[in-house]
Amino acid sequence: MKGLKTGGRQKGTPNKESAFVGLLLEKRGFSLVNEAMNLYAEADTENRIKILSLLFPYVYPKRVDAAPDEALDITPENELDYAKETIKYLAEKFPELMPKNE
Repeated sequence: MKGLKTGGRQKGTPNKESAFVGLLLEKRGFSLVNEAMNLYAEADTENRIKILSLLFPYVYPKRVDAAPDEALDITPENELDYAKETIKYLAEKFPELMPKNE
């Protein structure tokens, strides 16, 4: 039940365990962003698409569609196909933003 928040952590504040793990990683020089970029640079096209589809929600929040997801027929089975179509569209529309395959 949603209602007025009267106590606890402020929205967006990590819990103690998450903050502790983040601090330990930071002290050891581990950067999740750098690791993701290294994996992306070495990945083949299909794995790049998977990496992008995992990272997109952290950079671009989900938009509220006028039509429900059922209208788009997005299912767990075809979600990767939709991601591939999106990447293809972006590559055609904005080729300068796409990484170069070597």
